[in-house]
Amino acid sequence: MGSRYSLTFLTYFFYVVTFGSGSSLDEVKIQASLLPKMKREAQCADGVYQHGTITCCLCGIGQRLKEHCTAASSQDTQCERCEPGTYNSQANQDKSCKRCTSCSHVNVGLEVETNCTRGGDTKCRCKAYHYCIVPNNNGCTICSPCTWCGLGGVKVACNSSNDTVCNAKLEWRSYACTGVAFALFTLVVIALIWRNKKLKKSPRIIQSPATNESEREPFNKPVGDPMQYVPAVVEVLGWKTMKDVAHKSGMDAIVIENCELDHPNDAHERTRRLLTIWVERQGMGAMNTLVQILRNGNEYTAQKVMHILSNPV
Repeated sequence: MGSRYSLTFLTYFFYVVTFGSGSSLDEVKIQASLLPKMKREAQCADGVYQHGTITCCLCGIGQRLKEHCTAASSQDTQCERCEPGTYNSQANQDKSCKRCTSCSHVNVGLEVETNCTRGGDTKCRCKAYHYCIVPNNNGCTICSPCTWCGLGGVKVACNSSNDTVCNAKLEWRSYACTGVAFALFTLVVIALIWRNKKLKKSPRIIQSPATNESEREPFNKPVGDPMQYVPAVVEVLGWKTMKDVAHKSGMDAIVIENCELDHPNDAHERTRRLLTIWVERQGMGAMNTLVQILRNGNEYTAQKVMHILSNPV
């Protein structure tokens, strides 16, 4: 009790010396009551927050709140580091950390520019030959493939935020293309007329269809995990055939185009990538489906694929 009176007296004496003898004891008490709060704020490096009637220290960047402080000390706030795959970029009193953004969503044309850390989110950017169509505060959300200008040429090159601007097509090129197309059409018509005259003069030979039914039986053999055959099948397909299979099975054109843009100078790699995506979507029966599609127009390649499936390495 005596020490409390002594502290009040000393505080009053200090205040009188500093601010003058005209101040009352109540004013001294008010100023003295502010001292603990000022001290707490100075002791908390990341700032403070109110928990009921208690002032507690905030958790720092890259941390989350585990337990609030107690009346005994504002500094006994219990904080934990954010788990891998999560972050907090500001001082906080949150019970959980935010989940890191993913740049690997399908068909959005993104790649990682800066990896996520406990103190900051992932930053995504557009892949090569793509530009951002849905930006955000931390990079981009969706990118689109750049426009290909063809023979007209590029006026302004594509960059991360704007699509390609193409030159206006020259009028003489349009006329030239029209003339060439008309000439080819005329030659085709003449060739067809000449062929029909030749057929009328020669006797017809009626040929019976092939009787080897085993070649046209549905191929429906259990082949196990279809992914194991991808490296060998890629060698016999080629990009043009694989692209045709993807179109016939209803695959999105943007997926096919992305494979082509990601590997513009490597036909083997873009064929392998497109076949892998196609097999993932078709499931366990992917190879049987592939054979059936090939047999409707490319029997030679279908036979090669059937040989691979029937004779696994």
